[in-house]
Amino acid sequence: MATKRIPWIDLAKAIAIVAIIVGHFTAFFASASPAADAAFRLMDSFHVPLFFLLSGYCLKGPLDRARAAKLAKRCLLPYAFCGAACLVACALLINGIRIEQHLFGLFYGAGAYRDHILFADAADVQAIGVLWFLPSLLFGQLFASLCLRAGKLGPGLPLALSFALFLVGATTAGLLFLPWDIQQALCAAWFICCGYLLKRYEVLRRPWARRALQMAGALYMAALVGGVLEEPMYCNSTYHQPVLDGLGCVGAACLVTSLAKGLERLPQRAEATLSWVGRNTLAIFCFHAITLATGDHLKWWLLDLASSGLGVAVVLPVSLGVDLALSIGLAWAVRFVPGVRTVFGYRPPDQAALRGDGSVTPRAGRQPGR
Repeated sequence: MATKRIPWIDLAKAIAIVAIIVGHFTAFFASASPAADAAFRLMDSFHVPLFFLLSGYCLKGPLDRARAAKLAKRCLLPYAFCGAACLVACALLINGIRIEQHLFGLFYGAGAYRDHILFADAADVQAIGVLWFLPSLLFGQLFASLCLRAGKLGPGLPLALSFALFLVGATTAGLLFLPWDIQQALCAAWFICCGYLLKRYEVLRRPWARRALQMAGALYMAALVGGVLEEPMYCNSTYHQPVLDGLGCVGAACLVTSLAKGLERLPQRAEATLSWVGRNTLAIFCFHAITLATGDHLKWWLLDLASSGLGVAVVLPVSLGVDLALSIGLAWAVRFVPGVRTVFGYRPPDQAALRGDGSVTPRAGRQPGR
């Protein structure tokens, strides 16, 4: 029997995927524009942690073998598909690329951060960019499940264990970067456990607790945007202030969930469109990863355009708009390709909501993060 979707979770996922894309493009221009730097810091405070937190919110409990196998398929099939697509894009657009460099990076899970990796020199490894998220989600849920199983020994133990894993992941990557994004997964386990426990104990339904989390998130965001704190740099797992980042990112994610709940009051057609984006964040994320496959080559090309006279104020919004259009447009086009549609788990829109005819239909489908 299909389960009903939770509207605000789809809307929160839509905010998160747009924030990820905005964050990547503003990061390109952060050194050239104070406004871009501020936007990058703001997005970086919540986007990836929010995805992990929502994944935990939708957990029914620790993963059993069947659900773990289903999650592995959901993460690794897109990983392989996008890895192959990124290899093709790099081969076409980068002169002198060596296939073995890319394949090693894909196997290792080497994102933008490759220092201190095993078995190879970082200079000889092609970064896989944002695809690091997929193995991190898989292993993060497995680590979180282990922490949640410890809840039988005490209700506070999952929280303590997952935060300990977060601190290990956040502080060790700068010394020895392990394969398969293990350290990012250790960090992810904390946010996944937080999401699960927020739902289990109905924390967000308690006004005082919700306001405390929102206030903490707002202060953390303000400190990042104001330059008081270093940006978390989630992709690298080298949090500059691990304790503050671990707690602050949870608060920031909770603050954004409140914004998502407010979006439920949008006109029906607009809310349904945003919900569709939230339903299909996996496909949007993967196509965004493909558009960024060339990594620094794209970054320096855009910066050269900005310095040629066009300026950051022109190049940033135009390149961002093009990437958003490509990523969302390709995710929409997936519905016409059955095999690819299966890889990304394409979810159709709520047709009644799009028509705006006032009819009531349940939002059936898998829970987000499942």
